[in-house]
Amino acid sequence: MNKESIRILIVDDHSLFRSGIACLLQQQADFSVVAEAKDIDSALASVDRYHPEVVVLSINSHEINGAEITRQIKVHHPAMSIVVLSYQTGHLAVGQILKSGVSGYLTKNTTCEELVRAIKTVAGGKTYLSTAVAGVVVARFVRGESDDSPTHPYHTLTNREREVLKLLAKGESKKSIAEQLAVSVKTIHTHQGRMMRKLGLKNLAEITRFAICEGIISLEPADRASTFS
Repeated sequence: MNKESIRILIVDDHSLFRSGIACLLQQQADFSVVAEAKDIDSALASVDRYHPEVVVLSINSHEINGAEITRQIKVHHPAMSIVVLSYQTGHLAVGQILKSGVSGYLTKNTTCEELVRAIKTVAGGKTYLSTAVAGVVVARFVRGESDDSPTHPYHTLTNREREVLKLLAKGESKKSIAEQLAVSVKTIHTHQGRMMRKLGLKNLAEITRFAICEGIISLEPADRASTFS
């Protein structure tokens, strides 16, 4: 191993995905993947044991809370750089992750070349954002939004409307949701209608897309597409 190699920790809750990223990155002469981790506990333990310069953090499910892992790492290792890979490109999700202290944010349709470029950039003390994420950041700045800004339509939803949004996006039927929330199907229909009007959504597909982009729900393993081309 070259002593000048950038030491990298890969965090993802699926071993095949971790191995795939590791194989790709190990092909770089100036990279050294020192460890892999599957959850927050093993990630924090690996950070303390191997002292990587860059953590590649893949967010796929609620098993891995990107913002929480980042905050915990930064408490003890404030200079460590973290690059996030995520399907989430909504204003709320992006804002929460960036606020936690990551140095890079890439979407899951990135290329291996861009991931390599991002790792080298953050290892040099700079920030790297994919084009899609940079667009979200600029839009938020132009509108003067913050994570808790009342201007974001999500914050106009009631708690019950948020519950209905999440459950519908996860594929639950109105009947099932009504039973879980101990209300009538008609009441669920009413909440859905109000929620969709506030968010400007037209159908269930748009509800699901909104929920994924904003990090309200996550993709199941079977839905995950190949990340690199």
